[in-house]
Amino acid sequence: MASMLDYMLLHGQESFRDLPFGPVDALVFSQLSYLGYEDGTDLMPARLTSLRGHMSYGVRRGNNSKLFDLASSLPRYKNSIALMYVYDFSEKETLQFSAVSFLLEDGTAFVSFRGTDSTLVGWKEDFMLSFTTPVPAQIKAKEYLDRVSEALMCPLRVGGHSKGGNLAVYAAAFCGEKTKDRIMEVYSNDGPGFEADIIATPEYQSVKARVNRFIPESSAVGILMEHDSNYTVVQSASRGFYQHDPFSWKTKQDGFVTSEKTSFSSDVLSESQRDWFRLLDDEERRFLTDTIFGLLAAGQFKTVEDMFDAPRGFKEVLAALRALPEEDKKKLPGFIKVFFTCIYDGGSRVVKKRMDLIKDRLEEMIRRALMK
Repeated sequence: MASMLDYMLLHGQESFRDLPFGPVDALVFSQLSYLGYEDGTDLMPARLTSLRGHMSYGVRRGNNSKLFDLASSLPRYKNSIALMYVYDFSEKETLQFSAVSFLLEDGTAFVSFRGTDSTLVGWKEDFMLSFTTPVPAQIKAKEYLDRVSEALMCPLRVGGHSKGGNLAVYAAAFCGEKTKDRIMEVYSNDGPGFEADIIATPEYQSVKARVNRFIPESSAVGILMEHDSNYTVVQSASRGFYQHDPFSWKTKQDGFVTSEKTSFSSDVLSESQRDWFRLLDDEERRFLTDTIFGLLAAGQFKTVEDMFDAPRGFKEVLAALRALPEEDKKKLPGFIKVFFTCIYDGGSRVVKKRMDLIKDRLEEMIRRALMK
C-alpha cells in the first residue's frame, strides 16, 4: 500500500515545475503544520533542510518524523521556506490554534492550518463548531491568512487536515478581498463543515469553487455539519475512525487512490448528525458541550491521553455528575434518547436508500434481459 510518504519518495527528485503541485502535496504541507517549530522560530524564515534537528513531532510522532525527514531532504520539498509559525492556546478562551506557511520554489505559498491536537481544549473547540461561528480558532485563522498575504506578495494555496481544513475554508471565505484575490486553491482534508447560515453567506459562496475536499471512505469528521462543495473519496489502509489518519490514505503515481462512494458507517453518521442538528437547537448543544467538558475538567484531565493514563480521575467525574443541579441531571437522559433516535433513524434511511438502489439496478437488469 502506497501512502503519501511513498508518494514523496516516488516524486522527490522532481521539482514543482517538472510535476505541478497536486492534492498529495497539499496533504504533505497540511500535515507539516502538526509539527512543533518552537525551537526553530529564531531561524525563520528558513528552508526545511535548515530546520533539521530543531523540530518536535507532536501526535503521530513516528510518521511525522519520517515526513519531516523526507520533506527536508528530497529536492521537491527541502528548499521550501517555512515562516510565520504561530501557536496560540488558551483554556480561558477555549482556543487551540497553530499555523505555519511555506514559500515554495514554484513562486507560490502554502498556508497550513493545524488540526485538533490531543488537548481537551482543542476537542471542546471542535464541539463548539456545532453551535457557534466563529470559534476563536476561526478568527485567528482569518487574521493569520491576511497577515501572510500582506507579507508575501505571491499566489496562495490554503489547506489543513481535520479542524485545520475547516479553518482553511473559513479563512479563505472571510479574509480580506485583496487576500482572497490571490488564493488559487483551498484544501480541506477530512475537515468538518459549517452551520447552514455560514454556507449561505456571500463570503463562503465566493470561494467555494476553489475548495478541494478529500475524505476517506469511512469518514467520521469530514462528513460532519453542512458542506456546499464536491468531494473526492480516498481509499484508506485503515478501518473505521482510524481512516482519519492521513498517513493511511492510499496514493498512486498521479495522486490519491479514489473510491466511488463512502462506506455504510460513514453514511449512517452523516444522516444521523443531520437529525442531531434538527432535533437540538444551539443552546441545547452548548449545554451538552459545557456539561461534558466540565465533567472531564473535574477529573483534572487536560489531554485525551490523560483519560487513559489516569483513569482514577473518573471518580471525580462521577462525583461531579452527581453534584450537577437536579434540573441539569434531568436533561441528560433526553439527550441520550435523542442520540440513539438519530442513529436509528439515520441508519434506517441509509438502508432504505441502498435497498432502493439495488431494486432499481435489478429492475434495469431485468428490463434489458427482456429486450434481448
